[in-house]
Amino acid sequence: MKKSKLLALFLFMAVVLQSCAPVQTQNLDIPDENPLAETPPLATLPPAIAETPSSQITPTLARVENGPLAVAESFYDWYFAQPSGEVLTDRSYASSPYLSEIWKSDLGYLLDSFENQAGYDPFTCAQNRLPSLSFDPVFISAGDAYIVGNVISNGAVQHYFVVQLGQGEGEWKIDAVHCPFDPQTTVMAFYTWYLGTIYQGTDAQSSAIEPRNPIAEGLLEGFYLASPALIDGIETELREMRETGGAYDPILNAQAIPLAFWVEPGQEGSDIQVRLTYGPQSSRYSVVHLVPSERLYWLVDKIEQVEVPVFDPQANLEVGTEDWQEYRDEAYGFSMRIPSHWTTEAADLSAMPADNAVKKGVFFLADWADPDLPVLWLNVLEGTEEQVSQYYPVESHQVIDLGGNAVWVDRDQCETRFVFQHPRQANVWLVIGDTCSSMPGRERYAEELEQIMAPLLRTVTFD
Repeated sequence: MKKSKLLALFLFMAVVLQSCAPVQTQNLDIPDENPLAETPPLATLPPAIAETPSSQITPTLARVENGPLAVAESFYDWYFAQPSGEVLTDRSYASSPYLSEIWKSDLGYLLDSFENQAGYDPFTCAQNRLPSLSFDPVFISAGDAYIVGNVISNGAVQHYFVVQLGQGEGEWKIDAVHCPFDPQTTVMAFYTWYLGTIYQGTDAQSSAIEPRNPIAEGLLEGFYLASPALIDGIETELREMRETGGAYDPILNAQAIPLAFWVEPGQEGSDIQVRLTYGPQSSRYSVVHLVPSERLYWLVDKIEQVEVPVFDPQANLEVGTEDWQEYRDEAYGFSMRIPSHWTTEAADLSAMPADNAVKKGVFFLADWADPDLPVLWLNVLEGTEEQVSQYYPVESHQVIDLGGNAVWVDRDQCETRFVFQHPRQANVWLVIGDTCSSMPGRERYAEELEQIMAPLLRTVTFD
């Protein structure tokens, strides 16, 4: 089996190592009087950022040895010390210990694409060398971290980008750099700033500090990604709360502080959805409305809470499955129908510990798809309901009825999983999941699953 398939397998099986500790949320106080002042519109034409022979990183936050901030600063210290352009032309970044292997691979594909089109520096999201760089703030949640890199000139932020880090390889490494011309990056930077300020750069999953309140401290009015309309709207909400006695955070639309946020890849346009996670099986969704900015591409203009997505088991009733092929598992006594152009491949579980709950894995591949990226995967788990419910990370949980079976619909950052309990073998569970079909470049996967997912699930039967 190829490495990419093994990686896909580990992505949905190794998450058992993630913590399932109880969640403690903290509340933000609503200020007694309005701290927000009217903010003039931002300048539309920024001063030119001159190219300089070397860039300087300005430390702005406490640095924890081997923490995400230290890794980001160490990488950019090294990067700016290299001869101009050499890191990209010679691709010497491939030997950097600060970059994850998946980011190195993505960089290779990106630089290859620049051979036929205009490019940019993927580490700074600019075409000129930066005169300076500061990192502030940092938001850390368990094994994920986001850091905003700012370029300040003439007393104002003229350029920014978001550095995303993870611990997928054991140590903190840079997994991606998100550029501001992508509207999703504006949303990432906004929530990184807001939650990073609240938690003061400590890990949100284990923080014991007294949270800061950016609104009460008057910080929002000076934040470069907040539009005047957003600030006016927050001011109005605060005034109404003081008059009616309400108390909630008008940015988060909640009283508690989330432990993580996620901006799903592949979104376009000026309305970007963000998921705020408050604990296991506890999340809320908001749509962030953006407006164009000549200097910074986009500004946050309004935040609107929306309903948590639900799965409709009766969707696409017109899709027939009579001509589909049958997939049957005699050992565990279940069957299902899959499209005729799909093939199956058994996952190699020989390296799995004997006490792991996963006892069987199957990949479902389509004739049009990347042979190393299945359309769906299937796991058979053995264990109690509690063990299965804690095996995968779950940010939202729904229960649907499929042919008399109570089926879980569990979602995390990018996967959706459907969990069946065998009606006659209480410790046997069938889990069907996608391979993050919402990610960029997987639009065909998403289109196919949108049409056939509900019809496919309705064909699952047990002996």
